[in-house]
Amino acid sequence: MAGLLAGGSIREMADLTGISTATIQKWGRDGGWPSAEQKAERASRREAVDEYQVRLDAAHAALKYLGLDEGNL
Repeated sequence: MAGLLAGGSIREMADLTGISTATIQKWGRDGGWPSAEQKAERASRREAVDEYQVRLDAAHAALKYLGLDEGNL
């Protein structure tokens, strides 16, 4: 499944080919998808999102401490 290895999504491939998403996913996994590079990129994005969420939670806690949370704006 060259399309998946090139960065295409399962849904995109299913729409283009008319093959079910389950079959595309199975064939993709059998063909080495996701690649090691794609796995590393996904892990990097997940780490960035997790770091952002920690900062967001800290900001929300600070606003709540100051009495400026959603209920008091």
